[in-house]
Amino acid sequence: MAGSLLIGRIPVRYDDLALLHHVIAERGTVTFPQLTTALTPRWTYYLSSAATLLKETLSFGVTLGLFESSAERAWDDRTFRTPFPATRLRATVLHLLTTQDDLAQLAFRGVHDVLVEQGKVHTDVPTVVELMESGPYGAAFRWNDTKVNFWLQFMHDLGLVVRMPPQRLVLSPTTPLLLELLPREGGPVRPMLEEWHDEFCAVFTRLGDVHEGFARALLRLETQGHVTLTYASDTVGSVLCCGRRVSHWAPSGGHDVDPV
Repeated sequence: MAGSLLIGRIPVRYDDLALLHHVIAERGTVTFPQLTTALTPRWTYYLSSAATLLKETLSFGVTLGLFESSAERAWDDRTFRTPFPATRLRATVLHLLTTQDDLAQLAFRGVHDVLVEQGKVHTDVPTVVELMESGPYGAAFRWNDTKVNFWLQFMHDLGLVVRMPPQRLVLSPTTPLLLELLPREGGPVRPMLEEWHDEFCAVFTRLGDVHEGFARALLRLETQGHVTLTYASDTVGSVLCCGRRVSHWAPSGGHDVDPV
């Protein structure tokens, strides 16, 4: 299970993974039969009625490192647990994608890396396929619409990008994701963004600028009242967000409106 290709788990959806993680985290250690019983009334129809889909989601979580599984061959004999709390799951998943040690597995994060590096904000699936085929992850496996559409739906549900059917996407993270990434206390903006870039997802383009989609999302946090952004002229290492110079942030109250 642990050796399967993350981007090849086409039926998996982030929301299903999140629900499964919640149940496992709540129960501590759980067997596969116990999971099927516990999830039936709360799971989506397709996942509660098709064991194959449930197994795909569990296998994805084990490969990712989100779940730990016993080694029994038969599914009914396996037990599952998670070392991660139910909070900040979006951030946890992005961090686990960053820490994969194989090029083919890193490619799941790599799609967003490549697009941000090139400064893409609005693009489409065929363009993404072409960029991935010709880029640093082209040697990992053969890219196609199926793989990219799976990545797109998963990352849309997680909140990293916005899917615009049938084949377009916008690179701009949602408010719930950014709120998970924010530290508990305010401080300088650039070191925070650099940590996000290294540990969770790409933030800076190849020119060293804050990606426009991220910049807009940060400003949106302020508009929604979640943070206050300021600039101190004597600060070294400020960033430019859509023409506005920013050096520090501080938490505020906030309300949960998240326009695209």
